[in-house]
Amino acid sequence: MSRALHVFHPVDAPPNGLALAFDSDPGGWLPAVRRLGPSAWRVELRFRGLSRPVRCEVGDAWIIGDTTWRTLRWVPLSDPNEGLPLERVLPTFSGELGLHHADTATLVLTGTYDVPLAAAGELADAALLNRVARHTGDSFLREVARRLVEVTRSLQGVPATT
Repeated sequence: MSRALHVFHPVDAPPNGLALAFDSDPGGWLPAVRRLGPSAWRVELRFRGLSRPVRCEVGDAWIIGDTTWRTLRWVPLSDPNEGLPLERVLPTFSGELGLHHADTATLVLTGTYDVPLAAAGELADAALLNRVARHTGDSFLREVARRLVEVTRSLQGVPATT
Protein backbone atom coordinates (compact mmCIF):
# COMPACT_ATOMS: atom_id res chain seq x y z
CA MET A 1 0.00 0.00 0.00
CA SER A 2 1.23 3.50 -0.82
CA ARG A 3 0.64 6.59 1.27
CA ALA A 4 0.83 10.20 0.12
CA LEU A 5 3.48 12.48 1.58
CA HIS A 6 3.44 16.27 1.05
CA VAL A 7 5.89 18.47 2.96
CA PHE A 8 6.74 22.15 2.45
CA HIS A 9 9.60 24.25 3.82
CA PRO A 10 10.34 27.97 3.29
CA VAL A 11 13.85 28.93 2.20
CA ASP A 12 15.31 32.22 3.39
CA ALA A 13 17.28 33.34 0.33
CA PRO A 14 16.63 35.17 -2.96
CA PRO A 15 14.51 32.87 -5.18
CA ASN A 16 16.47 33.48 -8.40
CA GLY A 17 19.81 32.44 -6.91
CA LEU A 18 18.21 29.38 -5.33
CA ALA A 19 16.80 28.33 -8.70
CA LEU A 20 20.32 28.35 -10.16
CA ALA A 21 21.63 26.32 -7.22
CA PHE A 22 18.72 23.84 -7.48
CA ASP A 23 19.52 23.36 -11.16
CA SER A 24 23.16 22.52 -10.31
CA ASP A 25 24.63 19.13 -9.36
CA PRO A 26 22.44 17.63 -6.58
CA GLY A 27 25.59 16.37 -4.88
CA GLY A 28 26.18 19.97 -3.80
CA TRP A 29 22.87 20.37 -2.01
CA LEU A 30 21.74 16.87 -1.00
CA PRO A 31 22.65 15.70 2.50
CA ALA A 32 24.85 13.22 0.68
CA VAL A 33 27.64 11.11 2.04
CA ARG A 34 28.90 9.99 -1.37
CA ARG A 35 27.96 9.57 -5.01
CA LEU A 36 26.77 6.07 -5.96
CA GLY A 37 26.26 6.65 -9.67
CA PRO A 38 25.56 9.33 -12.29
CA SER A 39 22.30 10.42 -10.63
CA ALA A 40 22.40 8.54 -7.31
CA TRP A 41 23.80 9.39 -3.90
CA ARG A 42 24.02 7.78 -0.49
CA VAL A 43 22.01 10.15 1.71
CA GLU A 44 21.45 10.09 5.46
CA LEU A 45 17.81 10.64 6.38
CA ARG A 46 17.27 11.79 9.93
CA PHE A 47 14.44 11.41 12.41
CA ARG A 48 15.17 13.04 15.73
CA GLY A 49 18.40 11.36 16.95
CA LEU A 50 18.26 8.49 14.46
CA SER A 51 19.64 8.36 10.93
CA ARG A 52 19.30 5.88 8.11
CA PRO A 53 21.22 5.63 4.82
CA VAL A 54 19.21 5.54 1.60
CA ARG A 55 20.07 5.39 -2.06
CA CYS A 56 18.67 8.68 -3.36
CA GLU A 57 18.12 9.11 -7.10
CA VAL A 58 17.51 12.61 -8.48
CA GLY A 59 16.34 13.37 -12.01
CA ASP A 60 17.04 16.34 -14.23
CA ALA A 61 15.28 19.61 -13.53
CA TRP A 62 12.20 20.83 -15.39
CA ILE A 63 10.15 23.99 -14.90
CA ILE A 64 6.39 24.43 -14.63
CA GLY A 65 5.38 28.04 -13.96
CA ASP A 66 7.31 29.35 -10.96
CA THR A 67 8.46 25.93 -9.79
CA THR A 68 11.50 23.89 -10.77
CA TRP A 69 10.95 20.18 -10.22
CA ARG A 70 13.16 17.09 -10.02
CA THR A 71 12.08 13.49 -9.66
CA LEU A 72 13.29 12.00 -6.41
CA ARG A 73 13.35 8.41 -5.23
CA TRP A 74 14.96 6.83 -2.23
CA VAL A 75 15.38 3.22 -1.17
CA PRO A 76 16.71 2.20 2.26
CA LEU A 77 20.19 0.68 2.20
CA SER A 78 21.32 -2.27 4.25
CA ASP A 79 23.76 -1.77 7.07
CA PRO A 80 26.31 -4.60 7.42
CA ASN A 81 26.60 -3.86 11.15
CA GLU A 82 22.97 -4.78 11.78
CA GLY A 83 21.94 -8.35 12.46
CA LEU A 84 18.38 -7.72 11.28
CA PRO A 85 17.98 -6.37 7.71
CA LEU A 86 15.95 -3.23 8.57
CA GLU A 87 15.81 -2.07 4.96
CA ARG A 88 13.08 -4.68 4.40
CA VAL A 89 10.77 -3.01 6.90
CA LEU A 90 11.50 0.63 5.98
CA PRO A 91 9.55 2.45 3.27
CA THR A 92 10.76 3.54 -0.14
CA PHE A 93 9.74 6.97 -1.48
CA SER A 94 8.95 8.06 -5.04
CA GLY A 95 7.94 11.57 -5.98
CA GLU A 96 9.18 15.01 -6.80
CA LEU A 97 11.27 17.65 -5.10
CA GLY A 98 10.30 21.16 -6.13
CA LEU A 99 11.59 24.66 -5.58
CA HIS A 100 8.85 27.26 -5.90
CA HIS A 101 10.67 30.49 -6.71
CA ALA A 102 8.18 33.33 -7.11
CA ASP A 103 8.26 36.20 -4.58
CA THR A 104 9.56 33.89 -1.86
CA ALA A 105 11.15 30.46 -2.08
CA THR A 106 9.60 27.24 -0.83
CA LEU A 107 10.86 23.67 -1.10
CA VAL A 108 8.19 21.05 -1.77
CA LEU A 109 8.49 17.29 -1.32
CA THR A 110 5.52 15.42 -2.73
CA GLY A 111 5.00 11.78 -3.59
CA THR A 112 4.22 8.43 -2.06
CA TYR A 113 5.97 6.03 0.24
CA ASP A 114 5.34 2.32 0.25
CA VAL A 115 4.13 0.94 3.55
CA PRO A 116 5.99 -2.35 4.19
CA LEU A 117 4.72 -5.43 6.02
CA ALA A 118 1.17 -5.57 4.57
CA ALA A 119 -1.62 -5.31 7.19
CA ALA A 120 0.78 -4.97 10.13
CA GLY A 121 2.51 -2.14 8.29
CA GLU A 122 -0.83 -0.44 7.68
CA LEU A 123 -1.60 -0.44 11.40
CA ALA A 124 1.88 0.80 12.30
CA ASP A 125 1.63 3.53 9.66
CA ALA A 126 -1.73 4.72 10.96
CA ALA A 127 -0.47 4.72 14.56
CA LEU A 128 3.00 6.21 14.14
CA LEU A 129 4.89 5.78 10.89
CA ASN A 130 2.98 8.46 8.96
CA ARG A 131 4.16 11.04 11.50
CA VAL A 132 7.70 9.65 11.24
CA ALA A 133 7.52 9.96 7.42
CA ARG A 134 6.36 13.59 7.60
CA HIS A 135 8.99 14.46 10.21
CA THR A 136 11.71 12.76 8.12
CA GLY A 137 10.56 14.64 5.00
CA ASP A 138 10.63 17.93 6.89
CA SER A 139 14.11 17.20 8.26
CA PHE A 140 15.28 16.34 4.72
CA LEU A 141 13.88 19.63 3.35
CA ARG A 142 15.48 21.67 6.15
CA GLU A 143 18.88 20.19 5.32
CA VAL A 144 18.40 20.64 1.56
CA ALA A 145 17.33 24.28 2.19
CA ARG A 146 20.44 24.94 4.28
CA ARG A 147 22.70 23.45 1.65
CA LEU A 148 20.93 25.26 -1.22
CA VAL A 149 21.54 28.57 0.55
CA GLU A 150 25.25 27.67 0.86
CA VAL A 151 25.47 26.77 -2.85
CA THR A 152 23.63 29.98 -3.77
CA ARG A 153 26.09 32.07 -1.77
CA SER A 154 29.01 30.23 -3.35
CA LEU A 155 27.64 30.82 -6.88
CA GLN A 156 27.24 34.51 -6.04
CA GLY A 157 30.73 34.76 -4.54
CA VAL A 158 29.47 35.42 -1.01
CA PRO A 159 31.67 33.96 1.75
CA ALA A 160 30.15 31.12 3.75
CA THR A 161 28.85 31.91 7.21
CA THR A 162 29.74 29.84 10.22
